[in-house]
Amino acid sequence: MRLIYWAAPVLAVFSLDFDIRRGTKNTLSKRDNYTTDFDLDDGNVYYVTKLQVGSNKEEVEVIISTLRADTWVHSSDCSVITDDYYDIEYKLTLGPKSTGAIPDYPKDLTRLVNYYSTKTRVAGTETRTIIYRSYDDVSACTRHGTFNTASSDSFNRLSFVGFYSIFAYQDSGYGVWVSDDVSVGGHSMKNLTFGVTTNSSLPYGALGLGLMNASSFSRDVYVENYMPFPMRLKHDGVIKKTAYSLSVGGSTSSKGSVLFGAVDHSKYEGQLQKVKMVAREHPYVVDPNYDKGLRQPNIVLSSIEGDGLMIKERIGVSIASDVTANYLPTAHVERIGKFLDGEETFDGLWKVSCDHLESRENLTFGFSGIKINVPIKDLIIPSTSQKDCFLHMYPQEGQVYLGDSFLRNAYAVFDLENEEIALAQAAHGVREPDIEEIVEDIPRAINADEFNETEIVNSMVWISDRPGYTVQGGLGSSTTSVSTSSGEDTPESTITSATESVSSSSSSSNVAPVGTLGSVVTLLSILCAIMLH
Repeated sequence: MRLIYWAAPVLAVFSLDFDIRRGTKNTLSKRDNYTTDFDLDDGNVYYVTKLQVGSNKEEVEVIISTLRADTWVHSSDCSVITDDYYDIEYKLTLGPKSTGAIPDYPKDLTRLVNYYSTKTRVAGTETRTIIYRSYDDVSACTRHGTFNTASSDSFNRLSFVGFYSIFAYQDSGYGVWVSDDVSVGGHSMKNLTFGVTTNSSLPYGALGLGLMNASSFSRDVYVENYMPFPMRLKHDGVIKKTAYSLSVGGSTSSKGSVLFGAVDHSKYEGQLQKVKMVAREHPYVVDPNYDKGLRQPNIVLSSIEGDGLMIKERIGVSIASDVTANYLPTAHVERIGKFLDGEETFDGLWKVSCDHLESRENLTFGFSGIKINVPIKDLIIPSTSQKDCFLHMYPQEGQVYLGDSFLRNAYAVFDLENEEIALAQAAHGVREPDIEEIVEDIPRAINADEFNETEIVNSMVWISDRPGYTVQGGLGSSTTSVSTSSGEDTPESTITSATESVSSSSSSSNVAPVGTLGSVVTLLSILCAIMLH
């Protein structure tokens, strides 16, 4: 008898595992005559992997970033962005009902930007107090590994012009462009271009997996032949398509993985469906020397539904591994908070019953026909005392994000070449891998029902933390509908807000009338330039 063995084909894929870590919690304390003190256990979640950098293979830890294209690590002499240490109490009297807004910080103080800083707010019946304290841990940007450029024989500094990055939570890092040998998940790359930060507000470096236009190129220099990490994998022949799949696991998982150039069909349930990325720039920063601006992997979030809740408004949202919580427009957060019978706090949080931690109900997020169920209990965070609980959603106009609690329930495939994202309900538990290469299109993924409908309506925000850059956009007025019900006939609630209309087929930042969300009249169109110093 003659046995014939068939060699299994070698797939052009690259798998990278990461740890899921919870960072230092942000403490929010509240004291008044009617409530007990509480600490909000709202620590940042990081998806962390390791790089070996330079000829000495120095090990550094970096976060997985779907928002940013750049890879960067901290230098061995890295320091936090400010050396201004302070501990200042700032009081604001708001009246007997304790309503109103508290400024983020006194205008003459440096913004708190480090994750290891302390930001405590104390609320009383009439007076609210903010205590500003600078960095409690001066090793915040060196504790997770650094790169000593002077000790690497293969190090090459590409330019004496620094680079600048804007990250989630308005944090940033400054440094220089370099090239050196880097090993990621056992795969070595010669002369990879990346950033080395000398000043940073983040505890980790970053492995950028975002769109090319999300790169933080300096205003004064364009790094020749620069390729973000996924593009470099394709260039080296490791994968066939600049695409990757992200699998985070369930709410208690401590591990996740990125599969470059392929899809693992065992990681999801149901049908994998894809939508177009919404081609819009954020935060409308216009660089006089590199005018492509910044782009994030936005897709259309068209609805949020629950048993008695229906929110329908087409907004652009980023699927963000960089972000812990979910940041949605104020009107969305308010409706969900009320749906959960919550009470809004002074800080914009929604205090809800801790019974929701045992809930078996879901909120369903709709993306142009794709439906992803997120358990309500995954959207609730308790106080450390377990006496109080809060909705883990924060009101934010402009750019909005779905973060860790969403990703734990979704399997996401990012096709950076075709600018598409495929989503399906995440499958939990151990299954036999079913891996298929991405060669042209995402395998087994079908177009969502509203695949070609990319018009969005977003509330506008005017911000720029980048010196010398301008912010542009247009304002309009529209009326959109958000309705709730509780088993009875409930009148529809109407929300009026300043909005913008953006379509992926248009590069203009002017506002167009919105015709798909009810009666809309464009009252005002403004083209602004704001220069921050």
